[in-house]
Amino acid sequence: MFSLRTHLLLTITLGVAVRLWRLGSKSLWLDEALLLVRLQKTLGQFAIGEGEPYHPPLYYEFMRWWVLRLGESEIGLRLPSVFFSILVIPLIFVLGKKLNFSAGQIVSATWLTSLSPLLVWYAQEARSYAFLSFLHVLGAVLLVFWVTQREKRPAFAAGLWVSFVVTTALSLYLHYAAVLIIPIQIMVLIALYLQGRSGWQVLIGWIAGWLAAVVLFIPWLQTPVMQQFMRIIVSDRFYLAGPISEAFGLPYSQVRNIGLVVFMIASSAAVILLYYFLRRYGKQLYGFLTQPNVVMILAFGFILSLIAILFPRAYSLKRQLSAVWPFFLLVTGWLIPWSFDRVKGQRPWALALILLSFLATVINVTMIPKTEWRDAAAFLEEHMDPADTLILMPGYNDIVFRYYNDEGLRITDVGNPIDEALQEAAAAHETIWYLEDQRDLTGPRVETRSWLEGNMNPVATERFYLLTITRFE
Repeated sequence: MFSLRTHLLLTITLGVAVRLWRLGSKSLWLDEALLLVRLQKTLGQFAIGEGEPYHPPLYYEFMRWWVLRLGESEIGLRLPSVFFSILVIPLIFVLGKKLNFSAGQIVSATWLTSLSPLLVWYAQEARSYAFLSFLHVLGAVLLVFWVTQREKRPAFAAGLWVSFVVTTALSLYLHYAAVLIIPIQIMVLIALYLQGRSGWQVLIGWIAGWLAAVVLFIPWLQTPVMQQFMRIIVSDRFYLAGPISEAFGLPYSQVRNIGLVVFMIASSAAVILLYYFLRRYGKQLYGFLTQPNVVMILAFGFILSLIAILFPRAYSLKRQLSAVWPFFLLVTGWLIPWSFDRVKGQRPWALALILLSFLATVINVTMIPKTEWRDAAAFLEEHMDPADTLILMPGYNDIVFRYYNDEGLRITDVGNPIDEALQEAAAAHETIWYLEDQRDLTGPRVETRSWLEGNMNPVATERFYLLTITRFE
């Protein structure tokens, strides 16, 4: 009914609307508020680990520039994520076209990207994941353009290759999880190879592109904070090398190095086997996956993913997935195209999934809260007396609490030993307000609440989603 261009304009328009809708309605949560603390650090302080020990500096340097111009409001802090998330929509459209998707497949993938509840959630968060998602998709588009143009327009293709290198380097400076795009880019190269549009020269050029990006990343690799991060990464905290080393009596470094070699060999073998499998059985596999009954099963699997996205847990996993989620939606659109591509008698599953994605996004935006620090701070400002004191647990939550509290409420820091700090607070103040994050299961929280309940009287309790405020006298 609509042309491809009309579909693109509609997806961008609605994508903008759902990402801007109620953008400032939810409180900042801790990691968003930490952004403002980190912006007070210089790039030199980042390099030595005083700003952010676990992430590279690009997002914070960009946000420093942004905040100077648009301020520190909730909407202002989240607008860059909205902007980068919107750009993903036309990029998925272009990527589908360059991969020779049918019109129905392109429309399905673009609509699913526009209305994805996961992408909209992180578009409304002052974190780097929408930015990273944009760079991932942009890198894939540049890679495909380079492959398809290298013989037709060599000079132009060289510029595309350089752009791919720069985009990859930027993604490394943005987030260390940028390396997760490697297997997806390999799949893109295999798809192009199966279409007869690439060869081993392309693989060599892609590897050279990544090596060039790593060279551009060397200045940060040499910083003290990156050296410390690498020591954490290769420790037995993240790998099975420690237990294996103890079980077989081998040096830890030897087990770790052997493991890395085995992983590289196994990964290379898996890529080669996948290529030959798809080359021989790709058409049969696609024919099987597009059968009506199989499409129905895939559609229900997608619906289950929507339900999982709505469940307000596992955000550490969700934010990592969000950076590569557009590619999952691209594959979904490929397997479940828009209705005018459907086989005769097949139900329009694509339309159903698009409408369900929109419904899930509406639920996510309107009903799934973040930690309600704004309401909690307003409640305490209204009810606390100047002589009262407040205990936050965990104590680092004072960062986000101070963002919303401009009344200078008294906060007591409970350090070690906890008993002594609480005894001093109880002696100095008749009323103690205790604000705790229900997700915190650490010993200090349990010990603090146990002491307060054993030595003072809980008078009233208020709940603000994951936050609980108890008044003790």
